[in-house]
Amino acid sequence: MDIIPNEFLDKHQCKGEQKGEWIVFTCPECDFERRIHLETDEMVTTGGDPDVLHRGAYAPVGIELQTNLN
Repeated sequence: MDIIPNEFLDKHQCKGEQKGEWIVFTCPECDFERRIHLETDEMVTTGGDPDVLHRGAYAPVGIELQTNLN
């Protein structure tokens, strides 16, 4: 397996939302999905291309998130 530095990877910006006890990040450009359980920190990832860097952030409604993900 070759390791490719992040600056050479394609990047997709994911959208995060809370669904029950899970924070769910989905990619609008492909079938990537990552779920993180709020209490157990269990993480489940499906889909996506391993040569694409998926990034995203989540903030509960009413909290303004100030971050630069580029």
